[in-house]
Amino acid sequence: MQANSNLKEFFTKEMLERDYDGIHSTNKIADKYGVSKKTILNYMNRFGIEKIRITVPVDIVRSLAEKGLSSPEIGSMLGFTQSAISKAGKKNGIKITDTFHKGYVVTDSGYKMIRVPDHPYCDKKGYVREHRLVMEEYLGRILDPYELVHHINRDRGDNRIENLELVLSAEHAKHHHIGKKGRGPDKKPRKKALRS
Repeated sequence: MQANSNLKEFFTKEMLERDYDGIHSTNKIADKYGVSKKTILNYMNRFGIEKIRITVPVDIVRSLAEKGLSSPEIGSMLGFTQSAISKAGKKNGIKITDTFHKGYVVTDSGYKMIRVPDHPYCDKKGYVREHRLVMEEYLGRILDPYELVHHINRDRGDNRIENLELVLSAEHAKHHHIGKKGRGPDKKPRKKALRS
């Protein structure tokens, strides 16, 4: 289903229960509807839908790890986060080829982080988001912190240059606001209240 500008208006308890019973992953439900995981969790909480604690299938993880798959790859296949797979591996003595040793990690929100400890804007662990590095390579310069890189198709894992656009913070907010309810660049301005 495509993301709909009025999506939040038609979330129903029955709809979320059906999806959650079938999919068991708030991340996958969020992807299905084009909203954030937090939005899905908020609606589940509002409707009183309890989150099921699903344990990582250790035997399957062990089998996939023996084939050389990394924790993000296993997590993606099984519907778990990279950190959940890594923790299950450590807890059960499974040696998983972690992407940390490959020089990158994938965040729970889907961004690929590349280890570049000498980059001027790396995080405290020495990582930079891959899409920023791709744009920097394309432009031939380091991006300033106020310059944002927008994924045109909104897929955070698609870091091809043709899917990336350099924008300022305000422009980026406009990209994500278009078609949504409320005030934005495609809406009429608010009427000012008359004061007496």
